[in-house]
Amino acid sequence: MEAAGDDSALDSAMQVLLELRAQAKADKNYALSDAIRDKLAASGFQIKDGKDGSSWSRS
Repeated sequence: MEAAGDDSALDSAMQVLLELRAQAKADKNYALSDAIRDKLAASGFQIKDGKDGSSWSRS
């Protein structure tokens, strides 16, 4: 069960993860970038990469 405010906390946490993934890609650390994406996918989140950055949704 989600408490009030959990969506805001989830949004913030996902932004941090997407920023870390973007930095890993910028550093050409593709193994880390892929690992972040794959672990999020295994947890039920879909990451979409676009020309303006990445976005996420629940699978």
